[in-house]
Amino acid sequence: MSDKAIGRDIVHRWEGNPLISIEDLSFRCSDIHNAGVACMDGQMIMLITIEALQGFTQIYRAHSDDGINFSVDPSPLIVPQNDSPRGVYESGGIRDARITPLDGTYYIIYLADGDYGMRLVLGRTDDFRKVEFIGYISQPDVKNGMLFPRKINGRYALLKRPVGGAIWVSYSDDLTFWGDEQVVMTPRGGHWDSSRIGASAVPIEVEQGWLLIYYGVKQTQGGPLVRMGAAVLDKEDPSKVLA
Repeated sequence: MSDKAIGRDIVHRWEGNPLISIEDLSFRCSDIHNAGVACMDGQMIMLITIEALQGFTQIYRAHSDDGINFSVDPSPLIVPQNDSPRGVYESGGIRDARITPLDGTYYIIYLADGDYGMRLVLGRTDDFRKVEFIGYISQPDVKNGMLFPRKINGRYALLKRPVGGAIWVSYSDDLTFWGDEQVVMTPRGGHWDSSRIGASAVPIEVEQGWLLIYYGVKQTQGGPLVRMGAAVLDKEDPSKVLA
């Protein structure tokens, strides 16, 4: 790759992409996207969103020994619940899983799309074979939810993106009731992230604070332009952006 091609980018697409495509599956579907990733017992686990031919989305498990070659299970790990009362909240499907190792287990936050809008769902698993439903943890029309990998000042911390396109943080003592909400980052007019932003991956604790990889969207005449950015948040008060 030439110096001109590299430019100022510090992250580059792997030449072997995509890791998983529709052609790699043992069944037919309309789309495959938005994966959450974790490491368990030396294996890479990926939770991917797959849209069925009927139009609804489900979450499937893929696994790999090297982080490059993945096998996708033929059956979904998490499916929309059509039984009352959860059916009205998941009628359009579930998607966008993010995985956080915490307290000796794995917490999964995913998006439920239903009759009344979108809500964040919290689940828990020890083996990625069965997921325990904990509950809905957001108001309607909230996306991009993920837990921090440790408690902050004795409380669980959650990043999310409500309507409006900004990143917020909220806190909980018990993973059920959430509050003390504070804005973390907002879209920046005139920049590459001027339309909306959202957290892409679980924050990584580094010496300087929490490293947050996020995405930004800018509307152009040719359609939305999506790019990736990075920020550093304060360790004890992630509503403060340090860099």
